[in-house]
Parts: sequence; C-alpha cells; structure tokens
Amino acid sequence: MIAVARGATLASLVMLAACSPQITTPAPQLQVEAPDRHDSPGVGSTQYARAASVSVRTVDGRTVTLPDPQGHPTAVFFMAAWCLPCARGAAMLDELYKQYRDKGFQVLAVDVDAGETPQELARFRQLAGNPGYFWAIDEGQRATNAYRVRSLDATIVINAQGFVVFRSESLPDEGALRQAVAGLFR
Repeated sequence: MIAVARGATLASLVMLAACSPQITTPAPQLQVEAPDRHDSPGVGSTQYARAASVSVRTVDGRTVTLPDPQGHPTAVFFMAAWCLPCARGAAMLDELYKQYRDKGFQVLAVDVDAGETPQELARFRQLAGNPGYFWAIDEGQRATNAYRVRSLDATIVINAQGFVVFRSESLPDEGALRQAVAGLFR
C-alpha cells in the first residue's frame, strides 16, 4: 500500500514539475530558431539533409512530388486559407516564381488545414494576387509532418539535387529568400 502511495506521489510530482513554468528543457531543433532567423548556408551545402520525400495532390488534380524527380528547384510554402498574414508570403513567392519559372523554379503552397475546401483556398489565392504556382491542401498532414513544420508562413527551398538550402519558420525575410532562390541558378 505504501509503495502505491509513493508511486502515485512521485507521478504527481513529475506531472507538476513538467507543467511548472520554472522548469525549462532544451527546445527541439526547429523551435530553437527565432521567428526572425532564417537558415541559408548556400546551394549544395552538405549542412542540410536531403529534403523529405513526399507527394501531395494539388487542388487541380495533379500530383507534386518533393523533392522534384526532374530536379526542379522548389519552394514549399506552408499556410492556411484563414491566415490573412500568409497572403504576403504567397505574394512574395509569386514574384520569385514569375522571375525564375522559365529556369525551372517551382513553388508549392501547402494549406496545412486539412479541413479547408478548395473554394476557401481559391479565395485566399485571390487575396494573394492569384499566384500561378501549385496549390494543395495537406490531407493527412503528410507534407507538414514530413517537413516538421511548426508554424504558418514556414518556407522551405529545395535545390535541384534535393537538398534543403533555405528554411524559415515564419514569414521569410524577403532579401534572404531572394538570395537563396537566386543562388539556385548560379
């Protein structure tokens, strides 16, 4: 009987300690990155692992595979149709898409809210200036989980060799994103 009481007390203390704001534990790798910090060590850098392999179905019925099997550099933008601030990131990527699409650059916007409809995503797309790149709703959270996305406006740039060369867990700094995309074509 005493062993059960001690075990229950120990379990209660562990739960209390885990919920205590004074207790701090190291954050996972992606949460260490401050919202305004972006990673871009350079195209072809071996500091990054290969991009996670995942396929998503676009709202127009196509299948987009990451990394692109034909070696097209790709930016992946994680957003939600209800996220009005995400429209700025979508528009920023549209400018880059227009500038580099003739060189093979692709952009995929992934709506992380699997409960949204293609009509809701179309309204968001119109709000963002109607970008002409790929749009998908992440059913089953496959892409979101594969890329360990923790926040909206997360942007990942994958080079032609399938390596992540830029990652931002928030709206990217426009200059840093432009530099990373331009580096894909040097």
